[in-house]
Amino acid sequence: LGHNPQFSLSVEVKREHGAARGVAVWLLLTRHTVSKGSGDQVFLTVHVFKERGGFRVYHLEKCWMQGVYSNRPHCLAKFDLSPGSHKLTLALAQYKPASEQVDYTLDVYSMVPFKL
Repeated sequence: LGHNPQFSLSVEVKREHGAARGVAVWLLLTRHTVSKGSGDQVFLTVHVFKERGGFRVYHLEKCWMQGVYSNRPHCLAKFDLSPGSHKLTLALAQYKPASEQVDYTLDVYSMVPFKL
């Protein structure tokens, strides 16, 4: 995982933002394709880590939320964050390295402000 694209996500959830159980955060990973059938063998996902505090991760063992690998154009990860300050590491991963370049977009949707 150490050579994969990774992002730091900071979210501050205050009690007045929502219910006591927390607020929703959605991560949408979209793979770009240029022709029909291209990328059918490219399986992507996004893993979420809490322990590293937004810093680079190298191993999957301490993963807080492990994504599901999919060869579809969109991969959605949803989770709730409890009130407090959260610094997460988002690590993109492929099931097997692709022979061609894989372009993608990572969108973050949240009920509260965040920094990516």
